[in-house]
Amino acid sequence: MITALKSIKPNIRRLKEMTDIVYDREWLKKADPETELYYVWRDIAENDQDRKKIARLGLRYDITQFAPLTLGIEFNKTFGHTHSPVPGSGLSYTEIYEVLEGEVCFLFQKFNREKSQQDKIEDI
Repeated sequence: MITALKSIKPNIRRLKEMTDIVYDREWLKKADPETELYYVWRDIAENDQDRKKIARLGLRYDITQFAPLTLGIEFNKTFGHTHSPVPGSGLSYTEIYEVLEGEVCFLFQKFNREKSQQDKIEDI
């Protein structure tokens, strides 16, 4: 655990919440569903004054820490999410990623914007 975050309770993502996206189905049958995969600390700031400044800008700082394990034959991963479009812009809200320690491989997917094709991945 990141030392500075010990006093803050993280959200914990467990294997039982990720069963639909685990590739190795044979491994999943034997795995403990309570296995902790990653931890998320949300709305992190040095102090309340900084938190208010960040919030006034419509921003938030979160930290995600992965447990060092694999899900059968694949690396540990997040559940993932999509970003809603910024009204009137045709663009979605963005994120900035910073690796604090270790190595990471990011996989970003671009979904088709046409209403009839919104569940189709357009690019990786």
